[in-house]
Amino acid sequence: MHSRHGGVISPHLVIVRCPTERLADIARTGLDVEPADVFPSLRRGAKQPGEALLVAMPPDGVTGDRIHLSADRFLNLSPYLPPRPVAAAGGVLARHVAGRLQVLLIHRRGVWDLPKGKQDRGETISECAVREVNEELGIDDARIVEPLGRTRHGYPEGRHFVLKTTHWYRMRSDARQFRPQASEQIEAVGWFHLDDAIRHLAFEGLRALLRRVSGGIEEDARPAGRLNEGA
Repeated sequence: MHSRHGGVISPHLVIVRCPTERLADIARTGLDVEPADVFPSLRRGAKQPGEALLVAMPPDGVTGDRIHLSADRFLNLSPYLPPRPVAAAGGVLARHVAGRLQVLLIHRRGVWDLPKGKQDRGETISECAVREVNEELGIDDARIVEPLGRTRHGYPEGRHFVLKTTHWYRMRSDARQFRPQASEQIEAVGWFHLDDAIRHLAFEGLRALLRRVSGGIEEDARPAGRLNEGA
C-alpha cells in the first residue's frame, strides 16, 4: 500500500547517521545503510546534533562509500522528522499467454499498482505477502514461488518520516476471477503484457522492479483470464 500522503518513491534512498561510525545502530533496525558525508549545515538541522538519522536521495548513478549530498537531497531535514522503519510485502503474479509474459496489476486510488501491504504483528514477511495478495485480489490460493528482492518507499507521517521496505515475491494462483478489496479502494484487477504493465505502473521503483526481475520469471502455464472490475 502506498501512503495517502503522496510518498516519495525511489530505489536510491540512503540512511545517514551523524557521525558515520554510528551506522551500525541503523543496521540493527533492518534498514539498508550507505555512509555519506553530511555537511555541518545539515547537522544543525537535526534536533540532536551528532545523533540525527537523515533520509537522503543521492543523484542517479552515484555509487561508492563516500557520497557528498546537498541539503535539498535530504527528505526529512526541514523540519527534521526522525525516520521510522515499516516492513511490508507484496506479490508479482505472472503468466504467459500466446508466448508473451503478463503481469497482474491492481488499480488503487486512481493509479495502477502491485498488490502489497504492511506486515502485521506476529507474522513473517512471507506470510504478510501471501495475506496481502489474497486480501487485495479477493482470492485464497496465492502461493510463493521465489523472492524477488525489495523496494524502498518513503513519506512523512505525523512527526516521523516513514521508511517502508517492501519485500517482493513471485507468486502463483489458480484464480480465474478476482474481487478487488473495496476497503483498500481497489477498483480493478487486470492482466497486462509486461511492457504495458511497466508503462502503466505509477511508481518508478515498481517499474524498475519489473524490469529487473522479468528475465528470471518462469513460465506459468495457467490459461488466460479476464479483467475483472468487481465481484
